[in-house]
Amino acid sequence: MAGEQKAVGTINCFCCGEQAEVRQAAARGRHLYISCGNCGTMQGQKKVMQTRIWKEAEFKQGITVVKPSNVTDEPCVKAGELLPSSDNHDSPEKIQPEPDSQPEAVDDFDPDSEPEEIQPEPETSSKKGWVALGIIGLAAVGGALLS
Repeated sequence: MAGEQKAVGTINCFCCGEQAEVRQAAARGRHLYISCGNCGTMQGQKKVMQTRIWKEAEFKQGITVVKPSNVTDEPCVKAGELLPSSDNHDSPEKIQPEPDSQPEAVDDFDPDSEPEEIQPEPETSSKKGWVALGIIGLAAVGGALLS
């Protein structure tokens, strides 16, 4: 690919868990991105993504990697891990998805029902009117040429 940078390290892909390459953009911010053979490229530039890549990647020796501008020393948060509670930083709480976070299913399709036939719209007389007007116009022009 044109413009694709050389791999500076490896990381377990955030989507499939397989080993993926870590690359570093040459542009402003020097952001890291993940190139996975299964999932494609992940180029999140926000602080959380950059910090997680920075902390979890295994960088190749002998290659200079610039710390992205927005990487922080804050702990990385992964789904299901423990993190400090927002009101009491001493006791961790487990991240749990909301039980009712799934949208309700709507029963508006019955695969066993007969499909309804779509009737074509009746042809309007506007086309016929234009054809008649065209014939009259031609007759008038022809009559004017003959006289």
